[in-house]
Amino acid sequence: MEVQNDPSERRRKRQVLWSKLFSELEEFVMTTKEFRAWSSLPTKIMEFIMRRLYYSDQARVRAVCKGWRSMGKVSPLEQLPWLILWGKESGRSFKLIDPQYNRVYSMNMENTVFQGKDLSEVEICACKNSWFLMSFSAKKHVYSFVAYSPFVNSLERIMELPILISKQYIQIATFSSNPTSPDCVFFTLCYGNTTVDISTCSRGDTAWTIRTFDNYLPMHEPVNTVRRSARIIWHMNYSVGQYSNVAYLDGKFYWASYYPKMVGTYSIVEKDYHLYEYPPLESMIGSIHFVKSNKDRKILLVRMESEDRDHWRCPGHDICRLDHSQMTWTKVESLDDQVLFLGYHNDAVALPAEDKETKNKVYLCKNISIKYFEIGSGNHSCLLNQYNVHNDLEYPHRFYIEPPSQVTDNVV
Repeated sequence: MEVQNDPSERRRKRQVLWSKLFSELEEFVMTTKEFRAWSSLPTKIMEFIMRRLYYSDQARVRAVCKGWRSMGKVSPLEQLPWLILWGKESGRSFKLIDPQYNRVYSMNMENTVFQGKDLSEVEICACKNSWFLMSFSAKKHVYSFVAYSPFVNSLERIMELPILISKQYIQIATFSSNPTSPDCVFFTLCYGNTTVDISTCSRGDTAWTIRTFDNYLPMHEPVNTVRRSARIIWHMNYSVGQYSNVAYLDGKFYWASYYPKMVGTYSIVEKDYHLYEYPPLESMIGSIHFVKSNKDRKILLVRMESEDRDHWRCPGHDICRLDHSQMTWTKVESLDDQVLFLGYHNDAVALPAEDKETKNKVYLCKNISIKYFEIGSGNHSCLLNQYNVHNDLEYPHRFYIEPPSQVTDNVV
């Protein structure tokens, strides 16, 4: 019987693959009497090599010659998410940290992204699939949204959405999948006293669709108090503020509802809004993050306290897995062979991890610090890691972003 998780078995398979590759390469060289350029390597061999390169390496290889640049799209090797350092004071510039090689890249946002607007009013709402969703609000309850990616073809990297006129302050803004995909849905949410407004917009739409639902449980607070409290919690001033992560799976959004304290869901197909009880948590202190696990296609709820009394130990936390068909929760004691990256701009990522350096760890990005914790082992938190080696105070905002799944011809 084949042992799927045996490291020695995986090494043996890799050795067999590389041996086969070099045999084909040797045959190609030996049967070729005249000198031939590297660009004439068989496509099969080049694709084999490209699948074992990270995104930045693929980009460099494709830049070697026209033949390699025009080669069919090959997904790069999966890697840790990049870290974006961005600050309103820095204007249109931002930094990208590649933890795989411990490199820092300086990049500039195109002038057309928010042309003529004050960048100090721009908020990063969500980061997903190598795209940013940014908002700008010059007037109360009037929002401009732009989806932007510096890593795709120049003709497609900026997507301006219709103006959204909301009745209330927006607490959540995110999107379901790659904005260039025809099934991508942009999603915003705002809570009132006894109602919740959910707005959706698909690619090509000329206006947002706004639906108002009754909140199942009243807030039991005066309207003015609720709005004042909401602005404190979400750090808002006419613009989208910070919030816990929203997850999307199989046509449904999941998020942490603070008014009331329950799990909120919205189905794109059925166009309905529901509230469900939280799983049994040790405490409601800390941040709530929803993460989609591609390993088993489940939603993970992670509660993580920002600090612990013992600074050198893993802080208080809960991890629960959702069976979305029954809306039931199961407590998880270990991440097994996964690693989680949790931010505060809808930038949570769950990835498989084979090496012990990242396995069963949670990287928590908040403000200018990034800590990682090993779940279940009680190992101390570490302030110095592959993301924190470049701590630039001029860029106070930090968030994760996944590298693109393919290298385009016009990569920046």
